[in-house]
Amino acid sequence: MNIGGYGDPFARDVDKVLEDITLGLVSLERAEKVYGVAIDPVTLTVDVKATEALRAARG
Repeated sequence: MNIGGYGDPFARDVDKVLEDITLGLVSLERAEKVYGVAIDPVTLTVDVKATEALRAARG
């Protein structure tokens, strides 16, 4: 399995980031910092509003 990639990490599909988390390939902290994806740590679901805010703040 190849987890490397190219392009802007903030443009990565949110569902793919969530999949990487559930597979143990990416931590919640890394998802937020590197990919701009906020995940609820209890339910392991995407926090859509927080994700939109993270991605918008980056420009």
